[in-house]
Amino acid sequence: MYQRSRGIILKKIDFKEDDEIITIYSDEFGKIDLISKGAKKIVAKLTPSLQLFNLIDFEFVNGKSLKTITSATVINNFKDSQNDLLKIKVLMKTAKIIDKLIIEPEKDSQLWEFLLNFYTVLPNVKLIVSLRNPVEQVLSRYRYMVMRQMYNKTFEEALKEQP
Repeated sequence: MYQRSRGIILKKIDFKEDDEIITIYSDEFGKIDLISKGAKKIVAKLTPSLQLFNLIDFEFVNGKSLKTITSATVINNFKDSQNDLLKIKVLMKTAKIIDKLIIEPEKDSQLWEFLLNFYTVLPNVKLIVSLRNPVEQVLSRYRYMVMRQMYNKTFEEALKEQP
């Protein structure tokens, strides 16, 4: 029996010679692993749709041991996020966290909405990278202010005052 859902591709693993196991977080089934038969062949029809982080509409059937994906159509490939290396890193970390924390199959509508919104909003987000350890940065700023006589409290008192 065919089942249909929408999902975001979180992970792909090589399986056997020509197949891949695709991990998808879907709106109907939560996290599921599907086998894509012949995915590594040059003529594989599903390969373009089954790229990491794509939002897809897909169908699958239950197999003997694994569910097999039978069709997939890209709804959104989040191309703007995938053209930025820092955003790709964020997508990969997010996918890895979801994959490690979520037991399959466990449907969670709130998590699905979060993922969908996160992937949709990410292209418009400006990411700032801090190359300095935040603790060292706070301590350095405190020392600077004490040295300039802009602050006269102990470091512990200063920390307690901050929200």
